[in-house]
Amino acid sequence: MILLLAMAAALANPAADIRTIKQLRLDYNAAIAARDMSRVRSLFDPDYHVIRGASGLAVAGPDATEALMKDDAAKDAGFAGYERFTDKVEVGQGGRRAAESGHWVGRWTEPDGKMELTGVYLAMWVKTEDGRWTVKSEAYVALKCAGSKACGRFVL
Repeated sequence: MILLLAMAAALANPAADIRTIKQLRLDYNAAIAARDMSRVRSLFDPDYHVIRGASGLAVAGPDATEALMKDDAAKDAGFAGYERFTDKVEVGQGGRRAAESGHWVGRWTEPDGKMELTGVYLAMWVKTEDGRWTVKSEAYVALKCAGSKACGRFVL
């Protein structure tokens, strides 16, 4: 067992994994901006789940998450989506799990103008058997809102 862990650690390349995860986050942002939910979904682990930033509600599974994202995008032709900005990525000692933390912004239009909701997030990435990184879970926390009276509906 110890030998297997040592071999896995020796094969791990944390610097390359960090670069890969940062690039995948950029791809994720681009897919949201393009409203390409199938591309977003391709980054999800089969057991993906998320805690939404404004409501704090947990959403389990890629199907439910994709449906909510499509609904968000359909509500507003001016929906600019959500963008995440990676502050830090740490790869686990075995090279199969990583933690990404950062801040995020969501932008959309309300009747009285453009609204911007911002906060922080933590994401768990896992490496699949074929060496591909997927997002297993994400937790978002909304901390600030500006640009619309609709900000009042959020408990910040």
